[in-house]
Amino acid sequence: MSEVLYTTRWNDLTRRPLAGHSWITPDEARRRYDEAQGLEIVDASTRDEDGTQRPLWVVGAHGRFRVELLTPGGAVARSVDWDLVDGRLWRWVTVEYVYLDDDTAHVDSDATLELTTTARPDGTASFSMRDESGESHVTQFDDVATDGYWLDVPAFGEWGPLVNATLGAATGPPAD
Repeated sequence: MSEVLYTTRWNDLTRRPLAGHSWITPDEARRRYDEAQGLEIVDASTRDEDGTQRPLWVVGAHGRFRVELLTPGGAVARSVDWDLVDGRLWRWVTVEYVYLDDDTAHVDSDATLELTTTARPDGTASFSMRDESGESHVTQFDDVATDGYWLDVPAFGEWGPLVNATLGAATGPPAD
């Protein structure tokens, strides 16, 4: 697993903890994780010339999880919300963002294409596609095979399954 840093609130734009927050020790992060308090886990394996981390991913752990996989420029390429259902994680909402380039720190609203999959444990799902004009197309599904939407809650420090780039992928509508 790559080098990680922990904070209570992360700022995507500055690539540092939010004002009034700071980096916390792994021991404090473990305590917060075990008690389901707010924790942000930041990939720090790649850094700029000045030493500022250039994360490939950020995980928000607040009892449930939000995983953001980032472009080289720092924009959110994929956001995956994992909800806690019956003691396991359920891949609830996955949003894929496509930008004109991957080297700019775009905000989500700059995306030329946004693909969103929302799935429920009962086998219902929706897939929406919003293009750069703002027009959306939504398709509803029933009886979706949901085995691949489950993940065990990771032990502290075992972030690999959560940040697996293909596990939370929204490459198209759910399979019936």
